[in-house]
Amino acid sequence: MDIDSLPPEHAIICLESLIKVLDQRRHTRVVMGKEIIVGGTLSKALKLPELLKQTRSIQSAKREQALERFVDIWPTFSAKTRQLSLAKCDWYNPEDDEDDEPSSFDKDYYSDDD
Repeated sequence: MDIDSLPPEHAIICLESLIKVLDQRRHTRVVMGKEIIVGGTLSKALKLPELLKQTRSIQSAKREQALERFVDIWPTFSAKTRQLSLAKCDWYNPEDDEDDEPSSFDKDYYSDDD
């Protein structure tokens, strides 16, 4: 998906889902000889929450600059991270629909034999 062709509202939704995906990551760290599981901090390290805040700014220049930065950093994430982020957006994709239900224009479904 080409992120720079998205409307600003959809890019913001995508940024929100990217933050969620990065924050859900877990890794182990050794503290005082014990392994503990800690949450992901990559979104904070990349300052994505601040970027999200700027995308909601009243000032259009600040908003556009934040969206441009997001478009620039989007390709740097792995394909899996981008895919997970887009999946979290819950956007409708007609190609994902299976053709299980008969179409309203299906002649066999609407027969005159009733």
